[in-house]
Amino acid sequence: MCERTEVERVNGKWMLPAALVCFLVACGGELRGAISLRLSPQGYSPITKTLLIHSAEKDSNEGPMCLMTYDEVSGSLRRVASPGRLGPVDWAWVPGRAAFIGVDLEQVLLFQKDMSGDGYTATAIPGLDSGLLPLQCSWSPTGQWLAVNCLSRANGARGELWLYRFGDKALRKTGVALDHGAIIWQDDALFYGTKNNAVQIVKLIGEKPSVVRTVPVSGRLAIFYGMFSEEPLFLSSGMIKHGDYKILGFLDRPSAKFRVIGTEKIIFVSASPGHLAAFGTAGNQITTSDPGRLIRFGSVKDPNTVYGLAESSLVCVSVEEGALKVRTIADLGSLTGTEEQR
Repeated sequence: MCERTEVERVNGKWMLPAALVCFLVACGGELRGAISLRLSPQGYSPITKTLLIHSAEKDSNEGPMCLMTYDEVSGSLRRVASPGRLGPVDWAWVPGRAAFIGVDLEQVLLFQKDMSGDGYTATAIPGLDSGLLPLQCSWSPTGQWLAVNCLSRANGARGELWLYRFGDKALRKTGVALDHGAIIWQDDALFYGTKNNAVQIVKLIGEKPSVVRTVPVSGRLAIFYGMFSEEPLFLSSGMIKHGDYKILGFLDRPSAKFRVIGTEKIIFVSASPGHLAAFGTAGNQITTSDPGRLIRFGSVKDPNTVYGLAESSLVCVSVEEGALKVRTIADLGSLTGTEEQR
């Protein structure tokens, strides 16, 4: 993950630099020909049985082109109409609702399923200060709170954390400043972020967030994946570490191709085209497999199952009876001609 992101506006449009493009690809992107595909950790809804997939033109510097829905039941793939200049760069389903949040570098949008059930209606949530670029969003487990991590162009690219409670009229500014990385909730009152090569544990006291603990890590914290058994899981110098000294199983050699995602029960790791592994949340190895292709994880389906991308294929990876199962769900290589939701 790149440390600094600068976004310029040219001819009235936000232009994404190479730094942000690197960040987007690192978080589950897959380049295939002229199309880049990406998933997001909270991008699957068990309510609608729908997976959100981001599609962009690989050589375009105007950023994400659109967000698409993949219906598990029908297998249909449809574009989601967005009112912004850019499609969302991050998104998260509201737990227990047929609605999701999208952030598009300019605004925070609430997408709610139409009464007809055929599409989504987007409404901007007000409250953000001018000069802020919302980059990432994450819902607490029951959907009580949404965290939005923003970049402040007026304050030296400093991070700013904002909160939103479903049904409120506007976002709320907090005094918490985190790096431009993922916000990961433990429960409705506790979440994790990173700052200055350390994990910040933030607790909601009443409705006000405060940093209650800082957990330093050994080595350079490149990508933070979450806290498991009270230890941070992160990428450092091409190695996956669990805590300050633990290194997961066979993953003790540097690699530029690690892809990691964790559920409440399992940590999935794809290390190379020939190495796929599942670990318990204490770092104990459960099983390994040779899928023959690099899988870029993206969205959690349930405690035992995640979605990922393998080249242009959408795949489902699960642990069943102690073994890893990889199933190809759909070929996403051709995204032209799909119907747009209105």
